[in-house]
Amino acid sequence: MNKPSPQKLQQIDIDKIQLLTNIDKTHQSTVSINLIKYESQIMVQKSILLSSLQTQQQIQHLHNERQALQELDYPSINKIIATKKDDLNIHLFLKFEKGMPLHKLLRNVGKINKKFSTLFFIQILITFNYLHENGWLYRDLKASNVIITQEFRVKLIDLGMAKKIEKGRTSSICGTIHSMPPEVIKNDGYEYDYSFDIYTIGILFYEMLVGKPPFGMNEQGLEQRILEGIKEDQLSVIEDIKIRELLKNLLSHNPKQRPNCQQLLQEEFILQNNYDEIKNFMEKEEANLNGYKSDLYDEEIYLYCTQFAFSENDNNDFDF
Repeated sequence: MNKPSPQKLQQIDIDKIQLLTNIDKTHQSTVSINLIKYESQIMVQKSILLSSLQTQQQIQHLHNERQALQELDYPSINKIIATKKDDLNIHLFLKFEKGMPLHKLLRNVGKINKKFSTLFFIQILITFNYLHENGWLYRDLKASNVIITQEFRVKLIDLGMAKKIEKGRTSSICGTIHSMPPEVIKNDGYEYDYSFDIYTIGILFYEMLVGKPPFGMNEQGLEQRILEGIKEDQLSVIEDIKIRELLKNLLSHNPKQRPNCQQLLQEEFILQNNYDEIKNFMEKEEANLNGYKSDLYDEEIYLYCTQFAFSENDNNDFDF
């Protein structure tokens, strides 16, 4: 695969920005994420307080995020529009992906049926195959970092933990604890590779199908359950035998036994679930998916996704 060329960035005049709403209040003391309007464009402004960058690792993470956003160019990966630095902040201006965060979709529907879970899973797998082929490890896959658009396209956001490792390995502790693989939880200096991401894909696929991650979110004993590994009774709640076997491989306690993305994309289960049509749908904006709006469940998901879509002419009352 040809290496992507860095994307050309716009010039932004901070004084011309119109604030629409705050999107993420989680880290407001150090990072603000706002929906803004700049001239005729709706975009996301992520501002990182310079004084919060206290360690070399924090600086490196920010450098990695900017490099990944600028270098990677695939339809399902969030795009950078511009960067800006002032006396107080570093600003990243990002494309606004219209749709619903997957964690909010799960909160509304409880769990996602096999057809839609598989659709989203295959798109995530194709996205990570692109990342890995271009030398990037993502390290923080979770439902809140995936947007589902009203056309059922997957958009991967927040590359703050991404790191370029090419054919190498890394040992830094990163990610969100409920989806961290056991070799990272152990914190014994083990150098991991792309198998880290494969494990997190398995965690998210399970969460979509069941409605919760296999080992919990933040409950007491979470780390110990991760170290003990996936149990048969946890898998037995999933009816499809092929999916159970696939999840066993994705969540293998031994990272060397986890298949890579290319191997997974050759699996019979993937090929039989509209792989070619889904890949074409991801890569061509005009492409449509057939057979994904045929019953009431589909209508429910469609309605939830469209709640978060709006016309760029709508300047008021953004409700997240």
